[in-house]
Amino acid sequence: MVGAATALVIASCGADTAPPGTGTGTGGNGGKGGSVTAGVGGGGAGVTGAAGGGVGGTAGVSGGGTGGTVGGGGSGGMPVTMGPPCAPTTGVVTANLTVHRTEIGARNIGPVPNGTLRIAHDPMTGTFLIATLNGQISSLNVETGDVAPAEGDFPGSGQIRGMKFGPDGALYIMTSTKAGTITGALYKGVPNGGGRTWTTMVTTAPYPQPADALSNYDHTFSNMVVSSDNQYVYFASGSRTDHGEDSGGSREHPITSAIFRVPVTAENLNLPDDEAGLAPFLFADGVRNAFSLAFNAAGDLFAVDNGPDIDLPDEINFIQEGKHYGFPWRFGNVDNPVRDPAYNPNADGRLHDELQSVQANSYNPDPGFPAPPAGVTFTDPVKNNGPDADKVVLDTSGQVMDASDTATPYYGVTAHRSPLGLVFDSEGELCGDYYQAGFFVSYGAVVDHMGDIGQDLVMIKPTKVGDAYEMTATQLVVGFTDFPSDAALVGNKLYIVTYNNGSAYEITFPTP
Repeated sequence: MVGAATALVIASCGADTAPPGTGTGTGGNGGKGGSVTAGVGGGGAGVTGAAGGGVGGTAGVSGGGTGGTVGGGGSGGMPVTMGPPCAPTTGVVTANLTVHRTEIGARNIGPVPNGTLRIAHDPMTGTFLIATLNGQISSLNVETGDVAPAEGDFPGSGQIRGMKFGPDGALYIMTSTKAGTITGALYKGVPNGGGRTWTTMVTTAPYPQPADALSNYDHTFSNMVVSSDNQYVYFASGSRTDHGEDSGGSREHPITSAIFRVPVTAENLNLPDDEAGLAPFLFADGVRNAFSLAFNAAGDLFAVDNGPDIDLPDEINFIQEGKHYGFPWRFGNVDNPVRDPAYNPNADGRLHDELQSVQANSYNPDPGFPAPPAGVTFTDPVKNNGPDADKVVLDTSGQVMDASDTATPYYGVTAHRSPLGLVFDSEGELCGDYYQAGFFVSYGAVVDHMGDIGQDLVMIKPTKVGDAYEMTATQLVVGFTDFPSDAALVGNKLYIVTYNNGSAYEITFPTP
């Protein structure tokens, strides 16, 4: 959730049991009864599961919790894919951060320009670039903290929304321009020995900005990712509304709230604002503000998605071609309440006066809300089995619960955290439970209604279950009070930049 004090628009504010798996999982809560013959009481709280997940047997031996005197074992934890053992080490922490694991180190590299939104690492030269929202590109020496102007020949204008290197060292930059209408452009810079040869890959047709009262929902275009085979660029387009409300006589457009794919060889491609013209490039639909995209070690695409001005989930989504992720009809796996003719916002404890859409009085029954797309089945976010980033409000009472502590199936991450900077150990260079893990930073809630403000680093361990993913989420580092915005993982070091008069940080993980 991003407050009015900043120019960045990130968010509006901003099967229940895992199957057996490899490695060691964290046990779940005790079960109610292990079997018909066991009878009554439940097992105790789960301990570390020896089989890495699955429902415990009557004695709780298959990764379940400790069985009660007559009850069976509880559900085991999520399967955890373990890498090679980590060498014993104690991390050195010199940054003003709280690190939850003793083997992790943390260092403040130094200040970065105000409004720093992106960090990118060149795999060919080892150079790091950072970019501000207002278009300033700099090099960052991660050893000394020196920041210097860079890429002075970049031809783009407007806001820099995304910046990534391809595996061959080509630099991709996504920009957005607002002037009553919103347009996007994607550029590619190929090294030429002394600089870069730039081409305009994509421009977009304009679409109207929201009305003034809801102008903070110009989520526009966002970051991109290049496929590991260097064939395609995937980039996200955000929504122009908070929750699909009518804004200035318009809601969403075909070119908004979607993920597109174009060949890396594209030049001067113009994307229209109509479904037929976008069809060859539309990869997935129904994302609200997918601010970071990343591939995991299996080559599957994931996106973090920032949720609305109500206590409904932010999301981690497994992005598949042709799938629809629900926006604006759903958040997490919960229906948008304004679709209900009987909805009473005055009785909804999930709404708060500090939220912009609440101030604009846009949460009301909406008889003109468009029907869901015909023949479309919405795809749920990745199921979050905790233990962290899983605070949930189940109904209009506004009562906050911890999903994993209460065995509540939860599809998303805590509302208003604004997850950003998604990366994966896609090369499998880390050890232990960090191996092939994903990591995201949370920009953080402006007002902490959920008791889970974010401003942290979270590790996720997605596990494929059928055609979907489930994950564990573990908070590793807290205290990024200057609003983390992006991250880059290089070997066993994670580099994080923050947005508000912020800093660059280096987080060091243990090695095998």
